[in-house]
Amino acid sequence: MYGDVAVNCHYKSLSFRASLFDIVCNVVWRLKTGDVVSTSINDMRIFVSAEAKVKLDVTWLQQYLDDISEEGDMEKKLSDLTELGKTTMLVSIATEKDILERNRKVFTED
Repeated sequence: MYGDVAVNCHYKSLSFRASLFDIVCNVVWRLKTGDVVSTSINDMRIFVSAEAKVKLDVTWLQQYLDDISEEGDMEKKLSDLTELGKTTMLVSIATEKDILERNRKVFTED
């Protein structure tokens, strides 16, 4: 499908190349099985970047992880906005109660 991803690899040792392939396979396996959280995506990106530095052709995997990471960033931002909305609503309710209480005190003192 992707040809020989190790054709330009700096390392010629077959055993070392096999260990590099194990890392790539582990990342792909985790992605396929859904064994992924945002921190593990960042770890996978680090591993795959290291693979690219030794000239393994993993640009396809890097792009996929970058896309997932961006989606995760968007989910985090959405979650943060939802929390901000909840907090704003709670502050608004508390402020409204405070204003009502102050108005009640002002009108009952007269």
